[in-house]
Amino acid sequence: MNLQLFPIFFVAGCVVVVLVLVVIIKSSLVQNFLFRRSLSDEQKNFQQKWQQVEQMLETDNELIYRAAVVEADKLLDHALKSHKLAGADLGQRLKVAAYQFDVSSAWVAHKVRNRLVHEGDFHLDKRLAQDTLYNYKRALKNLKVL
Repeated sequence: MNLQLFPIFFVAGCVVVVLVLVVIIKSSLVQNFLFRRSLSDEQKNFQQKWQQVEQMLETDNELIYRAAVVEADKLLDHALKSHKLAGADLGQRLKVAAYQFDVSSAWVAHKVRNRLVHEGDFHLDKRLAQDTLYNYKRALKNLKVL
């Protein structure tokens, strides 16, 4: 091959690589913009539902505390699904989410919910309900839906 042609091919190759990178970056920026835009609408929905859950703790009724924890768990599951995380149930989706997000607080809260649902004699006082909702809130913030 003629050495005089090498710089021309080298420059042409660099131009092609740069053009391909520009196309890739632009398409990912468009996808991020569209995702953020739809997520912001969804964030409003999450915030509204979350306020309703928090208001449930303004009573002195354990049954309502229980309902608040169950609703928070449903919100968490909905948030995981909105991120298109795979799994047959919330526990499996949390395992997948752990690769992208800090979901340690979600595990703590979900364990309380499981005890609440599966142990008939489990007592949920106001303090434990507040702590559990705090953990759900941290998880929902880490998932960027609150």
